[in-house]
Amino acid sequence: MNAVRERMERMGTTSVDLLQFHWQDYTDCNYLSALQILRDLKTEGLISAIGLCNFDASRTDEICTQLGPGVIVSNQVQVRRNMRVHG
Repeated sequence: MNAVRERMERMGTTSVDLLQFHWQDYTDCNYLSALQILRDLKTEGLISAIGLCNFDASRTDEICTQLGPGVIVSNQVQVRRNMRVHG
């Protein structure tokens, strides 16, 4: 929570329109706690919208279930040229 406020202060702003959240290590489930803190900052009005970066479908579903409807507004996924899609 303090990290977000510190960065906002450095940017000279009192709110963020869209905060994109990225997490590298899925074995560390603290991403749920971190997102709950971001949801609290959204409730306070410091963040207008929360998005995810590169989360797979199962974790996106888990996150949306934990946080409730409408909290996560996007998931920016990596797309590579010539990427094969299986299924």
